[in-house]
Amino acid sequence: MNFKLNFHTSATTTLEPYEILANIQFELRDKKYKAKHVTDRSISFYDNPWRMRWNFEPYMLDGGEFVMSDAPDNKKILTLNYYWGYSSFLLVYTFLLITTISEKMYEGIWFFSIFYAIVVPIDIMRAKGKASELIAAVLKADS
Repeated sequence: MNFKLNFHTSATTTLEPYEILANIQFELRDKKYKAKHVTDRSISFYDNPWRMRWNFEPYMLDGGEFVMSDAPDNKKILTLNYYWGYSSFLLVYTFLLITTISEKMYEGIWFFSIFYAIVVPIDIMRAKGKASELIAAVLKADS
């Protein structure tokens, strides 16, 4: 089963395809993402969730793909298709529900449900913000 929510963001640029690909690869390497598949029009990447990191490291996307396409006026459209994986949230929430029900502490169900109803949208907004930052960093040379 695929526990992911898919999103996308895009921007136009006048950069050449080779410049865009070089910028993408530089940004992914700089931010410690792993490239999965590279073509002349796309680069897919992911974040290794088991990588050791400090607690002050910035939020990272779970993974995604940069795709280039042609636009009118001799421009390029760079689209970032990314996903937010919720399997870890679902696993922890299920564990907490089973624990509170087995201990007959039913008010815990309400507490954790409200907590996750607040935390999950915040985490999705953080992913959207990080995707916007990533695409802006790739296109920063286009001024």
